[in-house]
Amino acid sequence: MKHSFLFLLLVVLFMKVSAQYPLRSVFDIQNVSGANLSNCVDSSSYNGDTIRVRGVVVMDAKVGSVVNAQIANGRNTWIQVNGGGPWSGVNLVNFTGATTTTDMLDLVSGDSIEVTGYVDEFQGETQVVVLTTANSVTLLGSGQSVSATPVTVDQLNDAARNNMLSTGEQYEGTYVELSNLTVTAVNLFSGNTRVSYDVTDASGGVINVSDRFLYQRMASATPNPGTFVAPTVGDVITTLRGIILHSKNNCPGNNGRGYEIHPFKSSDVVFGAQAPTITNIQRNPITPTSSQTATITADVVANGTNTLTSVTLNYAVGVSNTTYSQVAMTNTSGNVWSASIPAQANGSVVKYYITASDNMSLTSNVPSVPAPTNATPLFYTVNDNGTTIYDIQYTPFSNGNSGLKDQVVTVTGVVTASSNDLGYVFIQQEGLTAWAGIMCIGTGLGTVNLNDKITVTGTVKENFGMTRLENVSSVTLAGTGSITPLQLRDTSFTVYGFNSNEQYEGMLISLIPTSGTKVKVVDVNCDDGTNPTTNFGEYRLGSDTLAPNTGTRVLAGRQSSSAFSSLNVPFVNDLTWQTTDGTMNVTPIVVTTGMEWDYVNGILYYSFSNMKLLPRNAADFAGVSSREEALFAEVSLYPNPASSNVSLSWANLTEEMLSCSIMDIHGRVVYSTTLNGNNGVETISVNELPNGLYFCTIQARDAQQVIKLQVNH
Repeated sequence: MKHSFLFLLLVVLFMKVSAQYPLRSVFDIQNVSGANLSNCVDSSSYNGDTIRVRGVVVMDAKVGSVVNAQIANGRNTWIQVNGGGPWSGVNLVNFTGATTTTDMLDLVSGDSIEVTGYVDEFQGETQVVVLTTANSVTLLGSGQSVSATPVTVDQLNDAARNNMLSTGEQYEGTYVELSNLTVTAVNLFSGNTRVSYDVTDASGGVINVSDRFLYQRMASATPNPGTFVAPTVGDVITTLRGIILHSKNNCPGNNGRGYEIHPFKSSDVVFGAQAPTITNIQRNPITPTSSQTATITADVVANGTNTLTSVTLNYAVGVSNTTYSQVAMTNTSGNVWSASIPAQANGSVVKYYITASDNMSLTSNVPSVPAPTNATPLFYTVNDNGTTIYDIQYTPFSNGNSGLKDQVVTVTGVVTASSNDLGYVFIQQEGLTAWAGIMCIGTGLGTVNLNDKITVTGTVKENFGMTRLENVSSVTLAGTGSITPLQLRDTSFTVYGFNSNEQYEGMLISLIPTSGTKVKVVDVNCDDGTNPTTNFGEYRLGSDTLAPNTGTRVLAGRQSSSAFSSLNVPFVNDLTWQTTDGTMNVTPIVVTTGMEWDYVNGILYYSFSNMKLLPRNAADFAGVSSREEALFAEVSLYPNPASSNVSLSWANLTEEMLSCSIMDIHGRVVYSTTLNGNNGVETISVNELPNGLYFCTIQARDAQQVIKLQVNH
C-alpha cells in the first residue's frame, strides 16, 4: 500500500512539475501569419518561451547500433503530427548533449514523445531546444506511422533558389515528397567525399538536395566510406523525400540557400533514367596566353545500354555574353573526348561547358548553364603574364568559385599573415586593390615571415565558400615586398554581398569608421540571438553602439577545423576562448560595448555566410579606447626612435601595470618583462635589436596599449 501511494505521489509530482509549462502543438509553434511572412518575418510567436510539445519521431537516430553523427551533433531529431501536412513538423535539439531519462539518441521512427524545451530561432529555422532535466523527454508510445507530405518545388523556392516564405514556411521541419525531378547542378564538398545537388520539377522552382544526415557520403569518404553515387546533371529522379530545412534568403539581411531538402535513408531517393555522365573536365594550359588555344578534355560515358550520339564543347567570350559557340568534341581514346577553344585577347574571360546526348534523347550539361538557375560555367581569364593570385580569386559568378578550382598552380605573393602572428599563412599580389589575397595550407610555410615575397605551388580548392591554396608542397623565397592594408568602412561587411564583398576575400584590410573618428564594439556576441548560450567567438565593430547589427564581424581566440583566427589577439568576447579551441598566447581582454580604436587591421575571411575580420595580433588594433586613454595618459616610451636604450615610464595609474613585451614586425617577441606598481620607470636595452619597427605592448589588468618603437642605431 505504501509503495502504491509513493508511486502515485511521484506521478502527481511529475505531472505538477510538467504542468508548469503550457502544452503547445507543433502547429502553434510553427504557424506564422501571412502578413508576417509577406514582411519577411518567419519567427515563431512563441520564440523564447518554454513549452511542452508532442509529436511522432520521423527518423531513427541510429542505423543499426551506430548513431548518425549529424544527429548526435546537437542531439537532433524531428517530430511531426497529424501524419504530415502544413505546419506539422519541427526540429528538436539539445545543444548541451546532456542525456535525459529517455535519451534522444535512442528514439526511432514512429515513437510518440512529449518534450519540454524553449522555442528558438537559428538562422531562419524554428527549433525547440530540449531542457536538460531528467524528464524533459517522455516516451508516450511507439509504432506510429510516418508519411511524407507531397509538395512541388515552387512552393518552396523560385527558379533562382530564393525561398518563397508565403508558401514554403509551412513546410519547414516537415518530411515531404517531391516527384518527377531533373538534376540541374551537382556540387562535391568535404574533400569531394560528399555531394549536394540541385533539382527542378515541372513547376520551375529549384531546390538543393543537401546532406544534413550524411546519407550522401560517397565511397571516397574516410574513415567511413559511403555508398552514394553522385548524380549527373540531366538525371531524372522519380521520387525524392526528406526533411525541409530553412537557410533564409530573399529577405533583407539574409543570404542563405533557401529551403533545402535533406534525405536520411536510401529509400528517400528513387532515380529514373540517367543521362550521360561527364566527369574529369581538364584544361590545358590552365591559364592560356593570348597566343594559345585551350584544349578541353573530359570523360564522357552513356549509362545503361544507351549510346552517345553527340558531345559538344560550348564556349563564349565575355562575362555578359550568353551566346555560346559550339565545337564538336572528338573521342580521342576510351571515354576521353577533346576539343579546343581558339586563342583570345589578353584579359578576356572565356566561359565554357560540355553537353552530351544519347540515343534516348537524354542530355547532360556540365556545368548546368542552360538550367533556369545556377548558370555558372567553367571559365578562365587569358593572361600573358601567366597564372597570378588574381586569376585564382577573380570570378564574375556569385557562387564565388575559382575558375582554377582543383587545378595545380604556381603563384607569387607577399606574406600578409604568418604562423608567427595569425597562425595561418596568407599571401597577396602586389599592386592590386581587389581579388589579390589567398590563404595557403601545406608544408614549408612555417618559416615564412611578414613581408617575405614567396612563390608557392599548390592546388586551388573551395572550402565552404572560401577559396584556398591547399596541399602546398613548394615554397621559394623570392625577396621581400610590402602590402599596405586597404582601407574599407566598418559597414562594408554588415551582410555578405557578392558584388561588394567577394573581391576582398583573403586580403589585408584596415577597418575604418563609417562615421565619427573611431571604430567601436557595437555587439559583443553576434550569434546569441534569443539563446544567450550560443557563442562562436565573434563580436562586431561599427560606428554606432545603438546599431548593434551594423558593422563587421571580428573573430579572435579560436583555432579549430572551422575557425581560423589568431591566438595572439588579446581582444575576445569571452574568457572561455583562453583555453577553448586552442590556448591563447596572450592574456585575454573581454571586449565591452563601446570599446573603440582608430582602426583595426586584419585578414578578411569568409565562413558561415559572413565576411569576418581576422586580426593577427595586438598591433592590428590602432589607438585605444577612451577608458584606456585615461588609464595610459601618463605612460611614455622615450627616446623614440631609440639607438641604445629606451625608457618606459608610467605614473599615477588607476590600475597596476602587469607586463611589457616588444614584438618585431614578424610577430616574434624580442623582449618581455613584468612590471609592478602604479608608478615606475623601466630601462630597456635595444643594442642587440636590428634596425626597424617594433611594437611595445603594455598590459594592465584588463586594458592594453601598443606603442610603435623605431630602432635606429
